[in-house]
Amino acid sequence: ERHTKRKSCYCITMPQNDKNCMDVYSSKRLISPYDVRPEIEIIGLAADKDSAIELVRQILTDIYVEYGTVDAGKVRAFFDHT
Repeated sequence: ERHTKRKSCYCITMPQNDKNCMDVYSSKRLISPYDVRPEIEIIGLAADKDSAIELVRQILTDIYVEYGTVDAGKVRAFFDHT
């Protein structure tokens, strides 16, 4: 059986704590058997780190326009709302 190299992307997720508005992980990290995490809700995907940062910026802008402020609770409300 041949092993093929998997391409990775970046996953923007709901925050795992209330200190962060969102979390960003490499998809390779999410599938690692050594880094087990509780249920993760992916809210965005990007091809590379720069694109992930741009997507987070756009999401934060959209949330700010909707609510006038940004925090973990507003991120959750925004994605529960849409």
